[in-house]
Amino acid sequence: MTYQGYPFLQAADYAHGRQPGQPTVIIIHTMEVPQYSGAAADVASVFHHGPANPSSAHACVDDTILIRCVTDEDTAYQAGTHGNRVGLGIEHAGYASMTTSWWRTPFSTKMLARSAHQAATWCSRWGIPLVKLTPAGLQAGHSGFAGHHDFTLAFPGDTTHTDPGLYFPWPSYLAQVAAILHPAPAPLPVPKPIPKLRGADMPHIVRVGADRTANFELVGVKGDGTLVLWKVSEETALDVRAQQGTYSECTTEEFGRLSAGATIH
Repeated sequence: MTYQGYPFLQAADYAHGRQPGQPTVIIIHTMEVPQYSGAAADVASVFHHGPANPSSAHACVDDTILIRCVTDEDTAYQAGTHGNRVGLGIEHAGYASMTTSWWRTPFSTKMLARSAHQAATWCSRWGIPLVKLTPAGLQAGHSGFAGHHDFTLAFPGDTTHTDPGLYFPWPSYLAQVAAILHPAPAPLPVPKPIPKLRGADMPHIVRVGADRTANFELVGVKGDGTLVLWKVSEETALDVRAQQGTYSECTTEEFGRLSAGATIH
């Protein structure tokens, strides 16, 4: 079973619907388990069978997979009464005690990239801004991103967790989400200059009709093989392939005939 393109394993502990309205905060959690490939599936399975202490999250992620456990439209049991009501939560493999260097390991880097894609989807769908909220912001009902610990500080007694810890890389994580939401435009291709080809053996005379002659000089060849000529008398570049009705396609083999004054039709 899938949900929004991700594997879906329904958590046992959750509430149907949301009261009131739509989600406004993306909540970052750590699973408090070692980092290993398969952690997301294992924790999702625990949620599915119902842990002793009722809990759940909307998604679980490790370095190889993200699994959905509760739909956006339903309420996960993740961060106390207030966090449950407003939050969309992602559980990350690892511990709240992880250091900055630990969050930069290859495992964490891959995991956070997967998490950022889910967060970007939520931002786009629910209009959640790329703002790291403070406990005061949560108390004021603002929308954005927060850790479980922020809810602990904002609503004492409602929840007690400290994840994702002091060293969760908020700036780089939000930057990843922003890059997914607003990808930089692809750079425009840099045109390759047409080299000026000169030499004593370069033909210069091209007959363009039965009764008149014009001087042209070969200045380069395009990537598709089209020869580019320079009309010396008017000082304008001429792409012979584009001159329908006056010049036919000028191939390298045909160009040798131009030096003899032949007309190419």
